[in-house]
Amino acid sequence: VVSSGFLHVNWMHFAFNMLTLYFFSDLVEYRLGAFQFLIVYFAGLIGGDLLSLYIHRNHADYSAVGASGAVSGIIFAAIALFPGIEICMFGLFCMPRWLYGLLFVVISIYGIRSGLGNIGHDAHLGGALTGMFTAIAFVPYALTQNLIPILILTIPSLLFIYLIVAKPYILMLDNPFGRKRSRAKHLRVEHRADTAR
Repeated sequence: VVSSGFLHVNWMHFAFNMLTLYFFSDLVEYRLGAFQFLIVYFAGLIGGDLLSLYIHRNHADYSAVGASGAVSGIIFAAIALFPGIEICMFGLFCMPRWLYGLLFVVISIYGIRSGLGNIGHDAHLGGALTGMFTAIAFVPYALTQNLIPILILTIPSLLFIYLIVAKPYILMLDNPFGRKRSRAKHLRVEHRADTAR
């Protein structure tokens, strides 16, 4: 659950995670301090890995590495603490952080359902929520100051996680880019095992 955050598939995977961390971490560390920043980081790592373990609990061949859950925790902590600050993509397209966070949630939910790419979307979503809630625990007034952006990110995420727990068969969505039948077969077996309990 923790050691996976220190391993990456290749240098590109590592560089992408560390660049993303660099772009989002400065304000969070400034607001929280180094020690609480590390708590948010590792809470995101653990929260992301635990959601991933839950979703793939019946997939014996599943494995994942990377710090994406931890980095997602820092991203959502930054959004919770500073939702109005804009994010600019390549200096061309800018959007508020809360909108970036909402797009992140939508892509993560679709990615979890479709198995899109070789990406741990479940770790991203679990890490993002855990990091955000941990940052709010350290800075409770962020909840009152930034309630609407926080709710915009929290409600669809928690609703989706609830559906995963209550109705795991909702994860059965064919991915038009591959892995159709094997994923559906795994999830049907998982659903039968859950309903038999």
